[in-house]
Amino acid sequence: MYLDIKIHDMKTFGHDISIDVDARPEEVWDVLGDYGRDAEWREGVTMRCEPAGLAREGTRTFEELVAFGETHRKVARLTDVVPGRSLRFVGEDGTFAGTREVVATGGGSRVRVTLEVHVAGLLALAAPLLGWVFARRVRGDLARLAAVVTSSRAASGRASREPLSA
Repeated sequence: MYLDIKIHDMKTFGHDISIDVDARPEEVWDVLGDYGRDAEWREGVTMRCEPAGLAREGTRTFEELVAFGETHRKVARLTDVVPGRSLRFVGEDGTFAGTREVVATGGGSRVRVTLEVHVAGLLALAAPLLGWVFARRVRGDLARLAAVVTSSRAASGRASREPLSA
């Protein structure tokens, strides 16, 4: 797993995290690109999107995330969607943005997730700590994503019949 935590200034933090998954990119995208499936691999998240299904340009996401004992509600819009490959999300309130991406590797796929968050007020003093906490959470989420994808793959019987390399 690759991790890069960034503290841009005392009001902005972010991360760039990637993980290799033993599955084809399209199998990974079926989970990563469908926000309706986020609760399967993202801890403490309730998510819905309009329209439902795989990511499309202009899709709106509605997230409820439990963090630090509080429920945070965020709305984002998907932009720069490349079906089966990548997307960008931008918070409608302007406080966060990031990407989700999957690319083929020699033995499967690499998933990359980036996030940049702007905080205000007293929270700005905690930006370095928040950056570390969010990155730790996303590392766990990506490990769960890999497990969901590979267990779905095994359950469908594809793991034993289809090689990863074409």
